[in-house]
Amino acid sequence: MQLRSLANAFASSRLRGAVVIAVVVLVGLIWWWFPTITGESADTDVAVVGDSFVWSAEREITYRVHEDGFSLVWAPQATGWCDAPNAVRDVIAAEHPSIVVVSFADEGTCDTDPVTLRAQVADAAGSVRLIVVANPATEATAPVPRHAVVVSPSRLLGPAGTIDRSCLWWDNCRPDGRIDVRRADDTLTPAGQTRVARMIVTALR
Repeated sequence: MQLRSLANAFASSRLRGAVVIAVVVLVGLIWWWFPTITGESADTDVAVVGDSFVWSAEREITYRVHEDGFSLVWAPQATGWCDAPNAVRDVIAAEHPSIVVVSFADEGTCDTDPVTLRAQVADAAGSVRLIVVANPATEATAPVPRHAVVVSPSRLLGPAGTIDRSCLWWDNCRPDGRIDVRRADDTLTPAGQTRVARMIVTALR
């Protein structure tokens, strides 16, 4: 009788142990797969929201950002600051970035004053770090969202309409020590794109 009681107790103990192990394993699996199930695994470091100016350097920006060890997503190209609040809100909801880079030249046609628009962008970003890449054609007069870090490409590109600049150490220069940063139509050359990309990456660090 004592032997049977001991056997039953041992079996119960083993059953309880197996249940505990199974629960621990299940909890571990849920913890492991939770980001995938909830979509949190889509978290990324940097999201870019912008117009044709920043999109013209997409390839170079993507390369430089990845080279620096950051993951990156591009929100669909928008046309102006009027699109920015919703675009920032949408990319944060979808991708959960820790940094959002915003770049627009035009205000758009939403009949909202620029200062209010920038406040809406800041509200949409919430606690996400916000970097604004100014367009050389408008940076002198455009307001900036609160708490945003501003990147001013004109420092390396010159004001709008500037075609060539003095070489920097990474440039493949002409014999005269100059390099074209813009084309005649004011679009960025590969050298100009590289300068914008390098400034953005510096702001990310």
